[in-house]
Amino acid sequence: MSKYRLLALDLDGTTLLNNHEISRNTSLAIQNVVKAGIIVVFSTGRGVPNTKIYWEKLGISISTSIAKWGRDMDGAWKTIGKTFY
Repeated sequence: MSKYRLLALDLDGTTLLNNHEISRNTSLAIQNVVKAGIIVVFSTGRGVPNTKIYWEKLGISISTSIAKWGRDMDGAWKTIGKTFY
């Protein structure tokens, strides 16, 4: 088991390329992290619909985003409140 439990990723200027796509290498790395049981979240100033498309492109059905206004969003795209330690 990894000593890491959560990976928070920004989208613009970091996870995304200049063309607003996720590179193949980054996509595979994110998928491997998820398979290892680590929670992956997008932490971004984008709104929820603009984060959901990237989870879909990654082919990951269970996802969480900390989106615009700091809201936590679960895979059903409802606001939730979770604390990760």
